[in-house]
Amino acid sequence: MKHLIEDWLYVDHCMCAGMRGFRNQKTTLAKLLATHRGKRNHMNLPDLTVEQILAWADEHHQRTGTWPSPESGAIPGTEETWYSVQVALVRARRGMRKGTIK
Repeated sequence: MKHLIEDWLYVDHCMCAGMRGFRNQKTTLAKLLATHRGKRNHMNLPDLTVEQILAWADEHHQRTGTWPSPESGAIPGTEETWYSVQVALVRARRGMRKGTIK
């Protein structure tokens, strides 16, 4: 297993450094997989908006009769969880600014 991990690390290194046939493409393995295979890149997640979060919360409330909490799990129809939304809000990430929640 260690050998396999080192191989993928080396591929990523070559892509970033523009080596081994990636001379004019300087990219990363994560970006390549996101672009060509739809693999979500956890280091480059899309921004969230207050409006979208509130719409998800309203849908959750309609479906369950309760408001979501960080422990409410996955948000249906998205690749998000309520925990990841909480982290974005508290840490002012993914388009959220400090002071978004007061």
